[in-house]
Amino acid sequence: MKFSFLSSILAAVLVSLVFASQGLCGLVLNEGDSYSFEFTSLPYDSEYMEEYFLIGIVYLKPAFSVNPSYRFSIYENSLNEIPIRSEIDILDPLSGGFGYLEHSNSASWQDLQGVFSIEVLTGSIELESFVASTIIGTGMYSQTFNVPIPNSFIFISSGLILIICVCQTGRS
Repeated sequence: MKFSFLSSILAAVLVSLVFASQGLCGLVLNEGDSYSFEFTSLPYDSEYMEEYFLIGIVYLKPAFSVNPSYRFSIYENSLNEIPIRSEIDILDPLSGGFGYLEHSNSASWQDLQGVFSIEVLTGSIELESFVASTIIGTGMYSQTFNVPIPNSFIFISSGLILIICVCQTGRS
């Protein structure tokens, strides 16, 4: 009996960690909430022969509301600066769930670091990941960053408590 109880707990912990680490659970932001993410390096991705540009993409989807609106901004180094680019958009569930910013300034993100910011203006969204890309010379540097889930500990703990309750009920 002890073996099945321990294996149930281990399975719940593993499933919870896999979901959180793979970005299968997003960070829910409600109207008035904002989230920023700073990246400090971008790995080399491939050769690229076009003009200089940087690109920021945010993957998100509506959460508990229809057509929420948000402001997506990208910064060179800090939120204290004027954004390189900022746009307000309405999230259409049929659009595929992403926001897109492109900028053709050759001086931006040349140090391979920057900041993303998203602010929910109306409704609720589930934030999943950001993609940062820039061109230096003929090389593209790019990376996808999953949004860290601050409540993943709560998710794991809830699963463990549920399993313990089920196992205790089964013993009676």
